[in-house]
Amino acid sequence: MKQRVTTVLIGISALAQFAPFVMLLAFAVAATAQTEKTEDTVEQLFVTPASTLDPALPEIPFGDWVGAQIPKRSGRIFEITQCSGAHAGTAPSTCLTIDVHIVSRHRTLHLEFDSNSLAFRGGAMAAEELEGDFPIEALSALPNLLRRGMRPFPLTCPENTNLKLRESYAGLFEWCEDTEGTQQGPARAWFSTGIYLLHRGQYADGRKVGDWTECDRFERCAFNSYENGTKQ
Repeated sequence: MKQRVTTVLIGISALAQFAPFVMLLAFAVAATAQTEKTEDTVEQLFVTPASTLDPALPEIPFGDWVGAQIPKRSGRIFEITQCSGAHAGTAPSTCLTIDVHIVSRHRTLHLEFDSNSLAFRGGAMAAEELEGDFPIEALSALPNLLRRGMRPFPLTCPENTNLKLRESYAGLFEWCEDTEGTQQGPARAWFSTGIYLLHRGQYADGRKVGDWTECDRFERCAFNSYENGTKQ
């Protein structure tokens, strides 16, 4: 009996040594299962006719439709998560979330679909370095939001200044002016009327100050610093 007890204790001790590896293996198995579930749900969503998700959309696979709206270089993250509070409604459920970082347009899209029914639960568009987000209540609204660039996110002008807009063949220009017509506060400009960034920064008494992002038509951007209108 003493030998058997000793053997059992040795066995338990040996298992304890391998416990961390067993836990890692369990986490790996769970992660693999979650990944497979996500891939299956994404595949099902992308072959679903877009018109069943939003009657205003064409009767083509959702994957084809959304692929035509979002640049191919954009990074996409798919994940099965709990529906967010903003879109969960009264019946909590699990959502397939798609987070898309649109590199060329400096935006992030967050879209939620019920992981079982694939119904669209809502979403939002956020803009780089801008506060807040713009809600997306229907998928059919997405193309117009993307075409409008940053227009859903107006500049916040300092006190005693007014927002100015100018659109031309060269693009969209936005800045703030005081009562004397001098640029004050934030300013930005976009090629293609609000899609590709031209520049973004701050003015003080009509001169560039602080950090500026300045880009060319090939989306090559430089990050410059200005003091009293002079590049440092």
